[in-house]
Amino acid sequence: MKTSLKILLLLLALAGAVFGVLYWQKTQVEPPQNPASTEVNYTQLKQHVVDINSSNDLDKAFEKVYDELCFLKDEGLIDDTQRDEQLRALADAYAPQFASNALSALHNDWTYNDLKRLTDRVKLLSSFTSTQGDAIIVDHDVKEKFSIISKVNSDYAKANALASRTTFSNVSDAKERINSASRYWSDTYLSHCPALVARLKSLPTKIGHSHYLNVSAAVNNLARNYRNYSDIRSKKSEVSGKISAYEGMTRYYGRNEGSSALYTKLRNVPESEPSYEL
Repeated sequence: MKTSLKILLLLLALAGAVFGVLYWQKTQVEPPQNPASTEVNYTQLKQHVVDINSSNDLDKAFEKVYDELCFLKDEGLIDDTQRDEQLRALADAYAPQFASNALSALHNDWTYNDLKRLTDRVKLLSSFTSTQGDAIIVDHDVKEKFSIISKVNSDYAKANALASRTTFSNVSDAKERINSASRYWSDTYLSHCPALVARLKSLPTKIGHSHYLNVSAAVNNLARNYRNYSDIRSKKSEVSGKISAYEGMTRYYGRNEGSSALYTKLRNVPESEPSYEL
């Protein structure tokens, strides 16, 4: 009898312990939702959205409220409808002013990091959708300004790649690259990136130097190996044409590194083996 009582008490204690653990998990790890508490969170969020336009730092205020909104939704402290309403309100309060400020910033001196920050923000705002997948930002003026910022970013990437192509390949390609560089450094927005403009403006000189080295190598090669050519006059005429082409491009390059010296060296290349009298 005593043994049965002990077993019964042990089972009751075990059941109580299990119930206690389950209750703690339900109330602490997964606390019950309080509708009144959810409404308080939503009301505070609404006020924070309203307050961002009175902030001294609009961007930081947006980031803070957006993080708050994401946290409340992730933690189940606001529902889908409340999330969508306040995401729209946040976008309406922030996006138009951000877009205007961004274009103004691109009309003043800026760096690549500035452009990246603006572009990343455009991507974030453009990704805002409702829980049903509808775009949050639909204002035409805002979307048009976002398109301009995205185009500046795309043009920057193209111009930056162009500025790195400094090797001469042929005359028509050199002209095309130099003309493209001029268009980029004169662009309404790219012209306000000093680092990019400096690289683009140095491109003609760099291509010109590469062209000069190319022609100089041809002259030097002929001077060393003229005996290997059966028709040396024809070869000299060909190399002379290269010098002439370089000379014609110097107005694009902005300087002539020494075409006269190349002509002189070419003229000194013998056209026949020297004869010796015994």
